[in-house]
Amino acid sequence: MTALPFAVLGVFVGFMVHSETAYPVITVLMFVLGYFGGLFTPVSSMPGFLQTAARILPSFHHSSLALALLDGQSLSARHWLVLAAYGAAPGVIIIWRHRVEESRGLA
Repeated sequence: MTALPFAVLGVFVGFMVHSETAYPVITVLMFVLGYFGGLFTPVSSMPGFLQTAARILPSFHHSSLALALLDGQSLSARHWLVLAAYGAAPGVIIIWRHRVEESRGLA
């Protein structure tokens, strides 16, 4: 369930870039989301501006839910809402782009 925003981001990249550039773009995106989202380095040990940036990324909220589940803590609605927003925003753009391409006869 929490992986849905990342799947939507993958489809979003597929709609926005050429097929030959999709792999490098996804690779960079995975690195940025992983590193700056706190998956490789604890967010608490990052400088202040990176801590703020990390709390904006979906990977931070994804890992926060996983860690809360493993610790037996309650799952914060805030994390779910941020992940839902990251799924919905690109999803709306994907639907719009698909309809535009459909009207042009490209889909």
